[in-house]
Amino acid sequence: MTQENSTATDQTDVTADTADATADQQAAKDIPDHATLIKTLTPKVRLSRILTIASYTGLLALFVAWYTVLAPVPDANPWVIIGVQSALLLAFLPTIISGRPRGHAWLCFIVLVYFTHAVLVATNPNSQLIGLIYSGLTGILFTAAMYYTRWKARLNKALAGQ
Repeated sequence: MTQENSTATDQTDVTADTADATADQQAAKDIPDHATLIKTLTPKVRLSRILTIASYTGLLALFVAWYTVLAPVPDANPWVIIGVQSALLLAFLPTIISGRPRGHAWLCFIVLVYFTHAVLVATNPNSQLIGLIYSGLTGILFTAAMYYTRWKARLNKALAGQ
């Protein structure tokens, strides 16, 4: 009886070891190697950077068009209004140019202020179209900058691990 129990225990141990080895192999398949990770992250980083730059530029262009052509404020210098409204965004111009992920993350916080203003503008019937465009640009900028931050950090980590 003791030998039969010992044999059953040995078979259970072998089965458990095989299951652990299979689980380890499956986990290894689920984790991509550095080359695959770099290959998949590079186009994502490029796309999010392009969208970030395009929406950032579009937002600044919207401010210029808004206060000079679309809805100029009478008896006011439009460039002062544009400068005040664009000041926070322009503070992030070096970050956008250099492509630093941390700066893009901070940009996302600032863009939330612009998004709040955009929603308020969109609720005004006189400026609804401008507000919707403004909301769309800030939403794209927020999303693109956040994904750029995430994917660029992962790409940098993968490149450092090579």
